[in-house]
Amino acid sequence: MKCNTKTDNKLLKFVLSASLPFRIVENKEFVDFVHELDNNYSIPKRKNLSGKILNEEFDRTVIRIKSCLAKASSISITLDLWTSIQNYPYMGVTCHCLDERMILSSYTLAVRHLPGTHSSEAIK
Repeated sequence: MKCNTKTDNKLLKFVLSASLPFRIVENKEFVDFVHELDNNYSIPKRKNLSGKILNEEFDRTVIRIKSCLAKASSISITLDLWTSIQNYPYMGVTCHCLDERMILSSYTLAVRHLPGTHSSEAIK
């Protein structure tokens, strides 16, 4: 079985977009399913998927976002506060810009736990 970077990246995007745990790659049913589709594909180990492959994709994404933002004539920033179902407060920061074709792009810059209440002091 051989390594396939393009397929590994598609697998990473699938796992992330479906909010699946990285351990899915160790699940026998999942492994059997993937091998039914392509018996030559070598599924990356969990630590490789959540480490090297994820870090490389993160670096590529940061470069892509910086490039898009550098071309924007203006950028809008939004701040969102919410409380999770477990009653934990969070704050998210998102930026928005139009590209040269006037297509809106939005990028989540940060999501952080916000200790305390959603007061102006905590936000500050």
